Amino acid sequence: MKTTICVHPDYKTFFDDKKLSSFNDFFHIKNGDVVDSNRKRCVFRVAFNNPARVFYIKTFHTPSFNNSISSLFYYGKAKSEAQIEWENALLLQAHGFNTIPLAAFGEQTVCGFEKRSFFISEEIKDSIPLDDWLAHNRDYTLMNDLLTFIGLQIKKLHDAGFSYPDLYLKHMFINVNAVKKGDYIFSYLDLHRLRKKKKCSLQERIRDLTAFFFSAEPFLNSGQVDIALTAYTDSHTEKKLLQSKIEERCAKLRSRRSHDKGIITRRVQSDNGMLFINENYYSALHEAGIDTFEALFSHQTDGQNITDNPGRHVDTFSLGSGNATSVFYIKKHTPRKRQNTSKSRKEIYNAAREEWRNHLICQRFEVNVPVPVAWGYKSDYSASIMITSEIHNGVSLETVLHESRLTPELKEECINQIAFMARALHSRNFFHKDFYAGHIFIQQENGSVKFYLLDLQRLKKHMLSPKRWCVKDLAQLQFTTRFRAITLKDRIDFLHCYLQCSKLDKSGRALFRAIQKKTQKIENHIPKVLKRKNIHSWEHLKDNA
Repeated sequence: MKTTICVHPDYKTFFDDKKLSSFNDFFHIKNGDVVDSNRKRCVFRVAFNNPARVFYIKTFHTPSFNNSISSLFYYGKAKSEAQIEWENALLLQAHGFNTIPLAAFGEQTVCGFEKRSFFISEEIKDSIPLDDWLAHNRDYTLMNDLLTFIGLQIKKLHDAGFSYPDLYLKHMFINVNAVKKGDYIFSYLDLHRLRKKKKCSLQERIRDLTAFFFSAEPFLNSGQVDIALTAYTDSHTEKKLLQSKIEERCAKLRSRRSHDKGIITRRVQSDNGMLFINENYYSALHEAGIDTFEALFSHQTDGQNITDNPGRHVDTFSLGSGNATSVFYIKKHTPRKRQNTSKSRKEIYNAAREEWRNHLICQRFEVNVPVPVAWGYKSDYSASIMITSEIHNGVSLETVLHESRLTPELKEECINQIAFMARALHSRNFFHKDFYAGHIFIQQENGSVKFYLLDLQRLKKHMLSPKRWCVKDLAQLQFTTRFRAITLKDRIDFLHCYLQCSKLDKSGRALFRAIQKKTQKIENHIPKVLKRKNIHSWEHLKDNA
């Protein structure tokens, strides 16, 4: 493994005084705040005292092989992400553009391909992100002058042959002191995707401008957008063409980001674990001081002990107070007694990771599930956690049946909605495997009824023998809904909705018989079922069946 470290001459003395010299010294600086994080990189903000200076350290810990291959084709050799960003910043500076103050970069490579790397820059003095400036500025004359300058600046960037796909407002820092003096000074950062060519193509220009205008949508009106485009273009025809293309591409971005295919997560790495947090909940967890794996795993819960099985513990905890209180469910996976092998540790890690992914899968299929808040694992894979938000005013279907709270209207909704859930998953060969009434929650608010599917740890796709798993899911549901309120007609109506037919044909009747047979098998294994599922008692259920 080859190690390379490059320190800017202006910072060599400073880092020597801080006793930072080896690759690990720089890479493992973690006495700062996490600014941004994903599965490939993490950005820390580190403040040094004596003298007081602030640095940003970007670590690339799991580089993509595709990135190495693309750099091989573009540069003629494989380069690390840190080296690319360093060289791009120097290239921009050579063409007269301002960038972040470069401090150092380092890389470790194997056969020329990146294993891990880091990139360090100093804080840009007296500057803030452009989106922050636009959010707080109320001088529209000044803003219009600034937009004209930005349009000319982006044109200058493209005319120099630079393609900048990450031309978002948050990557453009403006010097606030210079603005007060009537001058505009911009600095560009996050340059690892910047490319230099002889000439920017129309497609690359549209992509860059779309990134800028899409990130500016919350702050600019149509007239201000027109000002920036007028400054960028040389003719009305060119402006009209770019405007239509940019609007079309912005619409695609809005659709892509609003569609719930996934969740933007923040990766928080600590000494003993890794945590992935839903960005919408990061601030709440950070303010409570529980934004690391260790802090969440050891956080004081409410002590409800919803489930306390060997290797798995489910509890709740609350954040906030009064009407602003939020309740979260935390599921902790640990080794079972006398079972701490490499295989069991892999299962512990996969338990939380797969449940998180299964939540995203169900959301993609329009099946309601609790909002996933965070998941993480211990460094040695001996523990993992999965956190979801509470379903406000939610109650399980099992409780509704047990307490005889099922009205005719609610029963009809149950049949339709649960059949939709099952069909949405089964039609794509996904099966819940714990499709019990206790894992289906009903939320009734403001005259509307919503159904949620819980406990997705075992949900999995099966291409082989899908009928077997389909029958098993539906039999589990039937077994846990054997109450007086559920009649044979209700079960047949459920199959009508599930199969989307008005009358059961030969295959439908065969499915009904298979479900009945499997339900009987489950009934014959009552002790095992009672141990696995916390229901009142089988005798109690028989009395109400």
